[in-house]
Amino acid sequence: MRKSNSSNLCESQMDSKKLQTGRIQIYPLLLIILLSSISLHSLYASCTCGGSITATIGDGGSTPRPITNYVSSPITSGCYVVKGYIYLTSDFVILGGRFEMESGAEIRVPSGKTLTIRNVTSNGGIYGCDNLWRGLNITSGGTLIMTGTTIQDAQYAVKATGAARIFINDNSILHNYVGVYVPSVGGTMHNLNFNIYDNLFDCTNGPGSLRLSDYSGMSPGSSGKAYAGFEINAANAKIGSNSNPLNQANIIKHMRVGIIGKSSNLQCYNTEISDLIPYLTNRGYVSATGDGVGIYVRDKSSLIAVNNTIENTPYSGISSLRSWLMRVSNNTISEIEAGIYDESCTNSAIITANDIYYFRNRGIVINKPELLASPSIISNTIFTFGTEPTSGFQAIGILLNGVGGNPYVSNNDINLHSNCVGININSCKRVNTAYNAVSINDDSESEIRGVGIACAASPHSHFLSNVVTADEEFELITGFVTEMSNNNRYCCNETYGTDYGYTFFGDCKRSEGYGHNEIRALSGGLFLSESTNLGVQSHKGNKWYGDFPSASSTTGAAINQGGTTELIVKSQFKVHNCTTPYWPPSIYPSQSCSSSSTLWFRLDDGYPEDCGADNICDLIFLPDTDDNFADIDEGDEYTARGQMGVGSFGFALDYESRRNLYERMWIDEGSHSQNSYVDSFYSATQSSTIAEFYEVELEIDTLLFFTEEESDSIQTITLGMSGLQDSIRRLDSLFYLAANATDSTAVILGRDTIFGLIDTLTAHLQGIFSIYKARILEDKEDIIYLNSLIDPVNIIDTNEQIVNDIFLAQLMEDDYILDSAQMAQLFSVAEQCPREGGSIVHKARALYQMVDDVLWDDSGCVEDYMSLRAAKKSLFSNNGFVIYPVPAYDKLRLQIKSIDKYESIDLHIYNLNGKSVYKQHIYRPAASVVEIPMDELQPGVFIGVVEHDNEILYIQRIVVIKH
Repeated sequence: MRKSNSSNLCESQMDSKKLQTGRIQIYPLLLIILLSSISLHSLYASCTCGGSITATIGDGGSTPRPITNYVSSPITSGCYVVKGYIYLTSDFVILGGRFEMESGAEIRVPSGKTLTIRNVTSNGGIYGCDNLWRGLNITSGGTLIMTGTTIQDAQYAVKATGAARIFINDNSILHNYVGVYVPSVGGTMHNLNFNIYDNLFDCTNGPGSLRLSDYSGMSPGSSGKAYAGFEINAANAKIGSNSNPLNQANIIKHMRVGIIGKSSNLQCYNTEISDLIPYLTNRGYVSATGDGVGIYVRDKSSLIAVNNTIENTPYSGISSLRSWLMRVSNNTISEIEAGIYDESCTNSAIITANDIYYFRNRGIVINKPELLASPSIISNTIFTFGTEPTSGFQAIGILLNGVGGNPYVSNNDINLHSNCVGININSCKRVNTAYNAVSINDDSESEIRGVGIACAASPHSHFLSNVVTADEEFELITGFVTEMSNNNRYCCNETYGTDYGYTFFGDCKRSEGYGHNEIRALSGGLFLSESTNLGVQSHKGNKWYGDFPSASSTTGAAINQGGTTELIVKSQFKVHNCTTPYWPPSIYPSQSCSSSSTLWFRLDDGYPEDCGADNICDLIFLPDTDDNFADIDEGDEYTARGQMGVGSFGFALDYESRRNLYERMWIDEGSHSQNSYVDSFYSATQSSTIAEFYEVELEIDTLLFFTEEESDSIQTITLGMSGLQDSIRRLDSLFYLAANATDSTAVILGRDTIFGLIDTLTAHLQGIFSIYKARILEDKEDIIYLNSLIDPVNIIDTNEQIVNDIFLAQLMEDDYILDSAQMAQLFSVAEQCPREGGSIVHKARALYQMVDDVLWDDSGCVEDYMSLRAAKKSLFSNNGFVIYPVPAYDKLRLQIKSIDKYESIDLHIYNLNGKSVYKQHIYRPAASVVEIPMDELQPGVFIGVVEHDNEILYIQRIVVIKH
């Protein structure tokens, strides 16, 4: 394949003058100044063909002219200047020569006509000579066959619409704003017949800067930057080949985004994308333009991406916004911030067998689906390999935020440095995590902290046969961290070399929920945080092996076989506040710390029992979707009596435990009539805010379900599209063997037919999504109203009401942007300690991460120094402001660190319902302290927001107390 830029005369001339020293060439200063003063378009100044014009095609006017008015087919040599709009009246062949395209020129191929271009590379091939030209425009029913050609300096090198047929391979497509472009036309779906492989899309000038300026009236403007290799709008399109025997790849380099698809069904195969150069400042993992992303789909698109290589992209390898990652597999992604990032998906992603190396912040992310999605993340390899996390961030191998509906995370191999989390499951439900291997072994960052698998506010989940390993030079590593997640199962998991096997915080109750787990080597076993409820546990084959760290750093606890202090200490359990009356950090609440009757884990040199030996562990990792509960026990009675509220975080434990017990009894009819105290609790709670908020949760879950008919239709469509795509693969193989010859006509017609069928299935799928979206937009208003009727009785209730309202307000809205009041409310919940503000804090964080990728520092609200959070990075920290009340003078004070930094600022104060209660514009503050009267503020909690030009500079929670 021709990958050299033969048109870059400036480079070739410079090459001829280089000194052959084997070192970097240093040019004399005068020569550098002279070269820098040469205008780029002077390479082909004024479209003159160097004074040897073979023919001028077109008159430069706005009226399209037939190409045959000026030249005849075939063209084999010469230099041609093209002016204005040219179109084909019959098939046309170009086999040589070069073409200088005037500003805004275009060659149009109408329906039923074919333009064939082969081996046009002489002195730059087809290129602009003063400004950008429009490009080759292949309209519906037209055909372009182009091989071995160089095409440069166009707004859209190839533009295709409707049922256009585009067969291009082995071309150098250089210095264009977009390589291949499909426009959005009146809401209709383009049914394109693409066969595009083995091409180079590059912009080495700058790099990333176009060589020529925009033509007059060009829209959108280029800003002098190459945008994308492919921009596909509202189309069925296949990019690359998964069928030819050489798997020849398209190469895309030095663009702002590699491939972007909007409202499209996109297939990407064997594409190499690298060295992207984002231009706009408003960018990230998902954005309006996709700057810095390798392959990006948005707005109800679907994506199949297989065997692509993406490296050195500033943000993510593959991103999706409000779309469906139908199949993302066998891709190699490296040197990026995030490997695969899926936000607000419209269907369940399948992400399998990808290699993600040298990632800095995120390996794979599923963030707040628009429905109860069941993504499958299977058999991926995710390594940091020597990268350092971006300042203030904590690298995460796999992150699930706000995902319900039985997602699967299995057979992934994750290797990280310290200050990382292998798998982070946050505010999810029914996550199935199995057969994953997490290793903390990248010694580029081998200091402290790290978690293998973290689970926060994610009940009814399963963890089966996962292995977490830490090399001996790593410190403060925990295998499994579970926070405020009840009714989870842990079976046949192993930890090697971690400081602790398991750490639990808050209500994590499930009786008989842990079996056949191994904790080996340096591992210290279990850390039970203050105010943790685990329920009754009996011996189920959980064991320790090997050497243990010094016993002096731990407190003995009642989790061992035998009664000797030595065995109790060796098991390395650490339990806080064992002296409290009811011992809230309990495995069995009535035990005392000196008891040794519980045989949950035991010291043993044997081997654990096989998985499946009892009813909590199933070798076949397909747990029932129904929730299974153990019998009501003494821990449930303590919860029903309200006797878990002891210790620093006793209130939250008590309240969250009662909420979870109520939910369990609402679901599980068998839990009734087992214990009179528990039955009385359930009856009394039915008229409480616990019941009211659970009703809202059930309404939201019901809202996000597809109907049975819709689910069946989606499954049928998915199977149908898969079969049709396989048919296209076979036809592409025949087309490749035919080498674009005339006997490939039947293949082309066959592809047209199949794409027509795909278009029909797509229309059906889009129709289902439209009905689903309309139903959510209509029905969510009733839930918003239901949520607003609840009168909160404590901080957890208040947080729940705020987060529900914001979640529903943005649900299914196109490009919904939180206003400053909502941002302030959400931040006020997200920054709380979850052990005080409730598990809803984790959902608030999941929502907030859609706006700013913040990780939260919980070290101040847990007594375990091995917490899984890193230092938080936030827009709202350290911006030079602080707000504090002065009750004695009935005033608030806004302190400004630097009064000269902003000419003016605005101070807003909101109540926790988001209503503005005070606003003041401060122009050129004369002092570092501004006083605000509190006359109109009632005692309570408020949110203070400092803004400059509608940009939030600072947010702070304010507690107003009046004497």
